[in-house]
Amino acid sequence: TLIYLDSDLSNPITLTGPEGNTTDGYDLSSYRIYGGCYNIQSPAATVETTSVTMEGGKVDLIHGGGHGASASGAEPTSIVTGTASVTLKGGVTGSLYGGGRVGVMTGGTRVTINGGTVTGTVFAGHSNRGKITGNMMLTMTGGTVEGNMRILVNDIDAPASSATVVISGGTVKGELTSRAEDKATLTVSGSAQIGTAGSEGKGLQYKNFQSVTIADTPTVRFEPGSAAVVGETVATASALTNLSLCGSEADKFELELVSNAVTLKAKAQGHTHNWGKIWEKDDTGHWHECYAGDPCPITDHTQKDGYAVHANGDEYKSDNDNHWKECVCGHRMG
Repeated sequence: TLIYLDSDLSNPITLTGPEGNTTDGYDLSSYRIYGGCYNIQSPAATVETTSVTMEGGKVDLIHGGGHGASASGAEPTSIVTGTASVTLKGGVTGSLYGGGRVGVMTGGTRVTINGGTVTGTVFAGHSNRGKITGNMMLTMTGGTVEGNMRILVNDIDAPASSATVVISGGTVKGELTSRAEDKATLTVSGSAQIGTAGSEGKGLQYKNFQSVTIADTPTVRFEPGSAAVVGETVATASALTNLSLCGSEADKFELELVSNAVTLKAKAQGHTHNWGKIWEKDDTGHWHECYAGDPCPITDHTQKDGYAVHANGDEYKSDNDNHWKECVCGHRMG
């Protein structure tokens, strides 16, 4: 991993800590990269813009912004007045943040993933205790996120004005999630792959996105939560190709496409019939009813056990006034 400060990538920094000061670079797995000022206590330090690009090697994590005061309750002291940008083209990083730590971003953040691997989580914004007043933009065309992809952590003092997530390639193996206050929109297209299959799998937690749009035929696994209900819309799409459900609630639902809206419908559960012995009947035929504990999915009497159209028996029945023949079910035939 060679570190450059200048824009034309001509003069690498020489580091004295890690071993391997060669053209092959360093293994910086224990190092954290900050685009802005580091460990600023007081007074606050301000930079106009930041830009971090990783093309190879290994680092612990990357922040597009800086590292501000760490004291609990302290005001953010690392400030970026413009845009903080992070681009991952190759290599391996533990986690990736568009913003900083205890910082202020007045121009928003830009996270671009074209390649490489994130073994932890990708955040469009800060790692904790910060303020973002601009827009957050997260774009992914390639690479792999082994963990989750989120907009912001839970303790941000002021979320951005909005967030835009566009994924047209690459793989996100964990959760892809947002909070309602993030005001995020999501578009997934191309060869993108979101989520992992099965009841233990993680995927797109769609509920708090302002909109989710599926274009082309990416592979997307939606993860309905415990509050999911039949009929709710999970995305907009023109087809259900490569779309599926995952997670602990997945076996309760199926996906259905209604006028380009991907919605949840109830999934037919397994049912074991317990057919009765007594004939049930109407004017046309007779059948055995199912008395299993859960509702029987067969509601059409003609499909139930023993159904047949009424037919005369061989023997006459009679009383003091009449005689008649009966069907096996007891229906009087005349």
